[in-house]
This record gives sequence, structure tokens and C-alpha cells, in this order.
Amino acid sequence: MSRIGQILIREQLATENSVARALGVQHFAGGRLGTLLLERGSVAEDELGRGLSIQHGCDYIPWQILGSVAAPVIASIPAKFAVRHAAIPFERAESYLRVALRDPSDLRILDELFFVTGRKIIPAVAPEVRIYQGLEKYYGERRTPRFAILAEKLSRPSVRASRPAPAVAVPPPPSFFGAPPSPSVPPPPGFGTTEGRTSGPLPHEVWGNAGDEGAELPIIQSWRVPDLPVVPFGGSAMPGDALEETNGAETISWEEMAPSPTEPTPLWITEEEAALSGVRAGDTYASRRATPAPPAA
Repeated sequence: MSRIGQILIREQLATENSVARALGVQHFAGGRLGTLLLERGSVAEDELGRGLSIQHGCDYIPWQILGSVAAPVIASIPAKFAVRHAAIPFERAESYLRVALRDPSDLRILDELFFVTGRKIIPAVAPEVRIYQGLEKYYGERRTPRFAILAEKLSRPSVRASRPAPAVAVPPPPSFFGAPPSPSVPPPPGFGTTEGRTSGPLPHEVWGNAGDEGAELPIIQSWRVPDLPVVPFGGSAMPGDALEETNGAETISWEEMAPSPTEPTPLWITEEEAALSGVRAGDTYASRRATPAPPAA
């Protein structure tokens, strides 16, 4: 794990899981870990700047300062050196020059800038997305679309800021045994009326409040399955007295459709069984049992 990742986790600026995921992306796509975390929204810009400040041991310069540098200060470093070393000066004095760098720990860059400017270089750090944004603004160096998109994203209001959760109406608990519905929910059509009722009282009208202690629940009679009308093929079944007007329609019950339990089931005797048992083929076992056997000779 890179050092900046360890610092962000230790300072509780990023979670271990988010850093591990960014490292996985870095393994295939490349790039700096801090930039990947910014692109994924896993860390805020100021939080990353704080981690970079701890890593390099120098000040972090936000874009509010880096984006409003006077032209004489920018002119302290020629454009080709500023672009080559990703350096943006932001404060100048007689004896020193403060410069925001992408790699403030690189001593070679500090030495070269010292010989170019003739002043002591005091390094500071900024995320590389802001360094490239400043190079385009002050020196005309075009940045890649990746950093342009990220800079635009960072300029929007922070999505990490806490927002009040929207109020969500909690539905009332379900009602049982005919309890009236909640006033906030309109009753269904026909509620409390007899419209659409089949026959007899509804359960909640018979039971009442079954939760009352000592309430006696009445015995509800079981429903009787009505007889089914039988009509010729192509006819229509009609309930009640309308059956008398149909052609050939009659009503049968389930008992009439069921076979008689005392009627024997015929089992025909085959020719092979007749040859073995000495009976006639075509008889049934039931008729064979009903016929007494002839007396023994």
C-alpha cells in the first residue's frame, strides 16, 4: 500500500476499503492514488490535501489561493520550467519564492528552480488536478480531458456534506378484526356497506373485538358447497331458478357422481387364467365368487 494511502487511513480521512479499491484500479489503469480517490469520491479535496501535507512535510495550498495568483508572481518561473516540473509560484519575496508542486519532495526540482529564479524555493503541495488547472490558466498548457472533468466535478458543491434526510411517511400497522383504517388512508370503495356482499355477516361483524379479555367467540358454521349445474355441450350454466328454462339441463350432486362403494369392480378372467384355474374365460372374479363351487366327487 502506498504511503499516502496509509496516511489517509491512519488519519481517518479515507476508509481501508476505498483505498484498496483505488489501488486495484491503479494496478490496471495507472495514475496517482490521490487522483483516483478524488475521481471515485472516496475522499474530499481538502482531506487529500491534508494527507499530502503530512506525507511531504509542507503546507497544502487550496485552489482558492492557487487560482488567484498575480501575474508578476507567475512570471517568476518561465513557462517551460513551470510545465516541465509541474510548478506554480503563488507568493514571492526578496529572498524566497513559494511554489506549489506536484512532487515537493523532489530535491532536483527545487535545485533547478533555485538556479532559474535566483531565490530560495519554499515548496508547498497541491493535488495534481489543481496543478494542471493552474498550468492551463497561467501558462496556456492544455490539460487532458480527465483532469478537466475532475476539476469541474470538484468545483461543484460537495456531495459529502451532510444533508437532512427527507421525511418519509411511515404507513400505519395493519388492522385486524374490523378495526377502522387510518384516517390518512382512504377506505376502499364499498367499505362498511353491504354492496357486493354474498350472504351472511362478515367475520369482523360476528367476532367484534376478539382481543377483549373474556370475549366469547361464536361458532361459525362451515360453508356448504352448492350443487353444480350440468348442461349440454355448448350450453351455459345458470344458477338458481334459471336452470328450469335451459334445454335438458339437470342438477346433480357430488354424491350422485361418486360410485357406489358396494358395487364390485369387474375383473375379467383371461384365457391363460381360465386354463390354470378351470373356469371359463370371460367370467369375472366377482361372478366367480358369487357362484358356489360344485360338490366334490
